[in-house]
Amino acid sequence: MTDPDSKGTSPAADKELRTIVAEEEKILKRCVENLAAVPEVYRTDYDREMVELRDLIGDARNEDLPALMAEMERLRGVATRRAEVVTGMVDASSPYFGHMRLAEGGRSRDVLIGNSTYVDTERGVRIVDWRDAPVSRIYYRYQEGDEYEEEFGGKTLEGTVAIRRAVVIRGGALKRVVAPQGVFYQNKEGWQRATVHGEAPGRPAQRGAPAH
Repeated sequence: MTDPDSKGTSPAADKELRTIVAEEEKILKRCVENLAAVPEVYRTDYDREMVELRDLIGDARNEDLPALMAEMERLRGVATRRAEVVTGMVDASSPYFGHMRLAEGGRSRDVLIGNSTYVDTERGVRIVDWRDAPVSRIYYRYQEGDEYEEEFGGKTLEGTVAIRRAVVIRGGALKRVVAPQGVFYQNKEGWQRATVHGEAPGRPAQRGAPAH
């Protein structure tokens, strides 16, 4: 929710505001563009690979046919799973409500907390369902700067929560960011810092909306 009555700090003089908002808008832009492009990219890849396979099958020796047919079935299965994800459930107008950056073993990864799961590691998009994705536990159990140790699938992961924020996204646009550094919101005058610090991001009070 925006804060039309709040007297915020001027964004021109607030480097922290500019940095945090720019970072969140960059992540959101990548996410929305990826979700918009996925059906076309997957369909193009699938069609091209299927045509190539059919050409190979037409010229193949009998002993090569079983392997080629198995590959065709594999591609069909992959296409079906991709279609389920794409039609799948992620609302591009409001794809997630939480963002954390996990630092593990010298590497970092951004994990976005939403109402459904969509992962494309090649393009750096990881949206996980807050209700059942194991990694979402970190978002609710730890604060920014905390070290964590959690077991996932029999494997222990250790690291640091480098960033932990709650966001409000409407119509594919970032409207609000709640972070330990402050609450930032967008109104008709642009981005502002709220003068009264909101609550830290936590478990959503209702579907798709973090409590603050």
